[in-house]
Amino acid sequence: HPLSPSMFRSSPALCWLHPVHETCSQKSSSSEANDGQSTLSPWTGDAVEGLSRKDALENLLHRAATGQALSMAYPDCNSQPGRSPFCLEMPTTQSLRLSRSRITVTVSTDQAAEESIKIPLLLSDILHAPVLASHQERDDVANYIVAVAPRPALEVKEEPAEPGKTRPKEEEAPPAKQAAEPPLGPVWLLCVGRCSNLDMQRVLFELGGHGALRWDFHQCYEVTKRALGTGGCGTVYLGQNRRTEKRTKQQIGKADPPTVAQVAVKVLKKSKVPQEHSIRSEIYFLSRSRGHPNLSALFGVFCHWEDTKGDDPCSSARSDESSTECVEAGKARLRWSIVMELCTGGDL
Repeated sequence: HPLSPSMFRSSPALCWLHPVHETCSQKSSSSEANDGQSTLSPWTGDAVEGLSRKDALENLLHRAATGQALSMAYPDCNSQPGRSPFCLEMPTTQSLRLSRSRITVTVSTDQAAEESIKIPLLLSDILHAPVLASHQERDDVANYIVAVAPRPALEVKEEPAEPGKTRPKEEEAPPAKQAAEPPLGPVWLLCVGRCSNLDMQRVLFELGGHGALRWDFHQCYEVTKRALGTGGCGTVYLGQNRRTEKRTKQQIGKADPPTVAQVAVKVLKKSKVPQEHSIRSEIYFLSRSRGHPNLSALFGVFCHWEDTKGDDPCSSARSDESSTECVEAGKARLRWSIVMELCTGGDL
């Protein structure tokens, strides 16, 4: 099998689109009778009432990883992992490239023509799961699936300040007045092969460096309660990597996020305005300037459900309850964090 080069700089992992996107395109083209229809389309499904955006995406991901029919409904945990109804082998007609906060998919058709599809990464939710019924010895068969859910564009109008008066400083909004999460819309599923557990972490951090939004903050970092600094948008804390991988000689002096022991974690204040609106330009700048030797590296943007009863802004809600249950019971609120390279040399 002619394996394509990896689109990742930090990992040899191979990546291609899940074959469900070809099926979605066929259904869309047959219903719309559009000759110019794309050969690949994102997965879309019926929303499940009362289910949060993150839970719906997680359900879809685990169904894809365990070979169940794709939907946002909770997967059947009692069923045995079976062979996926889709062939998860790497196709010869796709080529993926990662740059400028998006994934560009180039597809070769039967007519020798090429078609390009762009998947935005800037503040798109990403989750990952291992493929349980996978042929681990083959590089061209997926052993992980990554779900990418682009967020809808937001238009927020701010009320102008009265003449001669300055706008009052915005205080942190209580949970009841915080902006609600948008419902889950179109989703792209990425198959990842030739990928170890550490390589998968490098893939996630590289996607995060391009502005993707991750939900596994507490699986990656433990945050101290002592603040390193405070600003108008949030507070910066010291983050300790939970992973224990030892750095090699080649990694010393390089920003390899899975093996960096300490990071700077900027915990954002909650606002009545959706956080993605207030930080989009900042994340866009950091993602576009990644790799610059004179700028702190962006390791990723994270969301987690915070325990409303605790005073620690980095605390998490109970892990045995879904985010939907925690929010409905008033036990959790959404907290955004930006993780960056830690600079220990002091102020200039």
